[in-house]
Amino acid sequence: MFRKFALGLTLLASATSLQAAANRPDGFATLCKSGQTCMVSSQTQVAFGAAGKFVYKSLNGAFSCDVATFGVDPNPAKSVKECSIRENVASPGDGAGAAITVTLQANGDDGRVKLSWSASGTLRNVQVMRDTDANPIGRQRIARLAGSDRTFTDTKVNNGSTYWYWIKYTDTNGAVASTAAQSATPSGGSGNADECFAGATIKNKSVDCGGKTIGLSCNSDDEHQPPVLTLINASVKNLRIAADGGSDGIHCDSGNCTLENVVWEDICEDAATHSAEGGTMTIIGGWAYNRNGGPGGKPDKIFQHNSKNSTTIITGGFTIKGDNGKLWRSCGDCKNNGGPRHLIVDNVIVEGSLSSGLAGVNSNYKDTATIRNLKVKNYKSGKPKICVEYKGVNKGDGKSEKKGEAWNTASCKVDHSDVSSY
Repeated sequence: MFRKFALGLTLLASATSLQAAANRPDGFATLCKSGQTCMVSSQTQVAFGAAGKFVYKSLNGAFSCDVATFGVDPNPAKSVKECSIRENVASPGDGAGAAITVTLQANGDDGRVKLSWSASGTLRNVQVMRDTDANPIGRQRIARLAGSDRTFTDTKVNNGSTYWYWIKYTDTNGAVASTAAQSATPSGGSGNADECFAGATIKNKSVDCGGKTIGLSCNSDDEHQPPVLTLINASVKNLRIAADGGSDGIHCDSGNCTLENVVWEDICEDAATHSAEGGTMTIIGGWAYNRNGGPGGKPDKIFQHNSKNSTTIITGGFTIKGDNGKLWRSCGDCKNNGGPRHLIVDNVIVEGSLSSGLAGVNSNYKDTATIRNLKVKNYKSGKPKICVEYKGVNKGDGKSEKKGEAWNTASCKVDHSDVSSY
């Protein structure tokens, strides 16, 4: 009887171990769980997920184990997820027990990425591996090097794109191992305030506009107005869009775009439009004002999201002022409409009004809105609505149908505790 009981305990322990392991990739150890703060002492590949579904990101220092950090929810069906890192420097499938430690650094430059590494012993069969994400599965060898080499420059890169690198090697004990992934983004360099002018296109660089005010004339809510700025895999900061010059705002047309400390004095058609397929548009800080009866006519959305398989992030204390329709809307009736489109709101302040809700998602296209740390002036339940689900349609197939406000659903990832009144 005792032997059966002991065997039962052993099987239970094994089952528990397998269940726990499913919340992190093989060879990874848990750092912390959903909602907790993790810490890594150097640039480290971190897995986030549960039940065998994960996304990866290279992080350094303290970070929150949540969707806002990783940009996507790998398994919406699981509310509790884990952040984990490799238990040792060996990559999956490469073997473990390497006696040599190799530390890699990657630095982006104009049209190239410079790699350098140190080793605590003699290396053999050195290979440089590269990928466009931090997941080692699918990485490609781009060079074979001598064991004595400690530098390599990758020139087959595109400015503005992020690459992940590994040094794979064999140590003196014959063990095959790999460094932790290191990322770098080559860039064409930083621009200057002279590149901030109405009608400009900024490509593959970050430009500090130095507080300049620019604008193009506003033709009410005409959707065919030109953008004040067009960003192609670029960033702008410290910029003001004039009250009478909002036109069609800022367009993110390709790659990843960041709008930091941008002020819209009075929105015309939209403050910004996300049209970069597969890209991320990030708004950090700043504020937007919309005057009812102002140059833009009837209050409408602040940020328009048209591109599919892409994400809009609004954070850093961005503040909504004046009379507005929505903060963000996934296109309800675009040509060849579909999804998914993702929104992440974290640390946003609603000082003005939102007549149609904070966010509008097309649940039939599997859009998501993840909302955290939202502060709303004089908030009462339903005033304003926070996340509103719609049925998206193709252009010409009728009107996008509103389903209503939703909480804690596959599309509306927000709980009442995420919203506070002030």
